[in-house]
Formats: sequence, C-alpha cells, structure tokens
Amino acid sequence: MNIKTFYFFLLSVICNASFFGQQNTIVEYNYQFFDGGEPTSEKQYLIIGRDKTFYFTYNATLDSLKFNEDFILKKGFNLKFISNNSLIEYKTSLPQKRALVSDSLPNFNWKILNDTKIILGYNCQKASTVFRGRKYNVYFTKDIPIDKGPWKFNSLPGLILEVSDQNKFFKFEATKIFLNSKIPIPPLLEDFFEKYKNNIIPYKRFIEEENKYLLYLHEMIKANSAPGAIYDNINLREYCMEKSFEWNKP
Repeated sequence: MNIKTFYFFLLSVICNASFFGQQNTIVEYNYQFFDGGEPTSEKQYLIIGRDKTFYFTYNATLDSLKFNEDFILKKGFNLKFISNNSLIEYKTSLPQKRALVSDSLPNFNWKILNDTKIILGYNCQKASTVFRGRKYNVYFTKDIPIDKGPWKFNSLPGLILEVSDQNKFFKFEATKIFLNSKIPIPPLLEDFFEKYKNNIIPYKRFIEEENKYLLYLHEMIKANSAPGAIYDNINLREYCMEKSFEWNKP
C-alpha cells in the first residue's frame, strides 16, 4: 500500500468512525400504570448516544421530535438526562412547580435468573431487584450489549426491554428498537439542561416537598370522606414508583 492509498484509507476510517459515533440507539416503550382503576398508558423513548442518554415521554412518532421549550415547561414533560454516572430529572409532580433534580445513578443489585423469553425477536433473560421499596422483574437482551433501560433502570449486561413491578402497578414494554439510528438527539434537550443547570436541587429535597404535598392530599381525602372510613397506616407513596429511600433507613 503506497502512501497516497494509505492516506485515503486512514481518512476513510476516521470519517466512518466519526459517522457511526454520531448514531444513536433508540427504544420506544409503552409505559402502563395501573392503580386499581382504568390503566393509563403512554409512549416513552430512550435515546442512547455515545456519552449521553435521554429518557422522556412523548406521545407521538419519532420523526416529529420537534417540541420546543414551552412544550417541556408547560406540558409536564417527563425528561431524564444521564451522563457521567449522574442523573438529572425534570420533575413535574408538584402543582405550580417544575424542578430539575439531581439523583445518583442507582445501584440496583440485580439477581440474574434462568427464565428467558423472546421480545421483538431478541433472546431475553430475566433479572430481578428490589429498589426503593419495590421489587421489579425485568427482561434484558445480551444481543444488544448496552447497559441501559427505561426510567432509571441500568447496569445489566444488555438492553432492558421489559420491566414490571411485583404489584403490577407499573410496566414498561419495548415496542420498537432502532439500532444505529440517524435520528439525532434533539439539540433542545441538551440546551434545556444547560440553560437551567444552575437551578438543580438535590433529589432528597424534592422528595421531601413531594411527600408534604401527598400528605396534604391524604388529609383532604380524609376530610371529605364518609364517617368511619379508615385511612391509618397508609403509605403516602403507595402508587409512586419509589416508595422508600435509603436516606430514611436507620
């Protein structure tokens, strides 16, 4: 190989590496929540870049990822950003308040089991964990060796395609997978976190405020209930994904 040929070969390798480095893995999930009434469901997307991961609710198709900041701020947009083992989340559960909160990337202490199933044509293996008061069962595939999944789930030796909690309150099911997708991470997502990075509060502080609001709702329900109704010893976070926290343990 002469110098000129080698030069063009090297240039080709560099350009291709750059091209593939810009591609993303995208997973569409159907998220379902059931609290005893009619189940609700919505689309959620996981976009996995080279060094950044975004997870968000978006009840539309991928080719219409053209939302603006006003949509995020006013529509209760569920948004998570993971980078460098840290998680920043845009929380919308408090009335009249939206907040960016920081949480450490959870350690799930997975137990890998022998059960298997096929999801979207991929061989998947079962794993279980107990995290912040709930037991979860998941299925992940080593065919896609990416240690990510919906919500905060991570750190298995393959992409997580299905999650359900023991009480069947919450379920995530992958419905589409796009490998090496050319659909980019919308710049607005990164710009949003950059713009509001000075307003980030600790997760513990937000949960304390959220618990106060849940207690307020609980007291309102009690005050408007029929005489004799029993509400004692009810966990205020019974229908939250995170029921208890490590900082409350003795």
